[in-house]
Amino acid sequence: MTLPVTANFTGTNGTVINTLTDWDGAGEGAASGGLDIQSNAAQANLASHVNANWWTTDSFNAAQKSTATVVAITSGIFVGVGVRIGGTDGGSNLSGYFFYSDSADGCYIDKYVLGVFISSLAGPGAVFAVNDVVYLEITSGNVLTGKVNGVDRLSVTDSIAPIASGAAGICAYSDGASRVDDWTGDNLSAGGVVGPGRLDRDL
Repeated sequence: MTLPVTANFTGTNGTVINTLTDWDGAGEGAASGGLDIQSNAAQANLASHVNANWWTTDSFNAAQKSTATVVAITSGIFVGVGVRIGGTDGGSNLSGYFFYSDSADGCYIDKYVLGVFISSLAGPGAVFAVNDVVYLEITSGNVLTGKVNGVDRLSVTDSIAPIASGAAGICAYSDGASRVDDWTGDNLSAGGVVGPGRLDRDL
């Protein structure tokens, strides 16, 4: 185990993140995909659908956390972080818990299973802003907590058919200039022994 891992999305504009080493990506419903690189950050790229990317090189415990910095945010284009994410790479059967926001509506913790929206488990809370550090964790007891700049913003327990496993990653809704960067994924120490850290190369 080499977690925690970090990634900075430096690369050619339009590069789809699930084509990179260490990452998979999927979308919901009839759509497939993930995010792509724009302005050296990860940007939403799937119009009117939720999409996500998750780290594949290392295994996560059920108790895990995901953190990123918001570098751009706009109305109607949600972006953030996710936990217990999974699906078929490049497919439309995305599952996971997502803590995301645009600049106008609010932030939510949403649940998707096999490409289907299940519910907004929590929200709306206050919107994200540029330079916010956003964080989502899930415990082994399926308690989800979304934080912004270290302060709790949303918290909820998923007690109805919770997603059992998956990986930490990033997420977005729709297609436009909302972006995150400086991502970190790790296990919660309560979920098991956390191994030595590793810094991933720029992508």
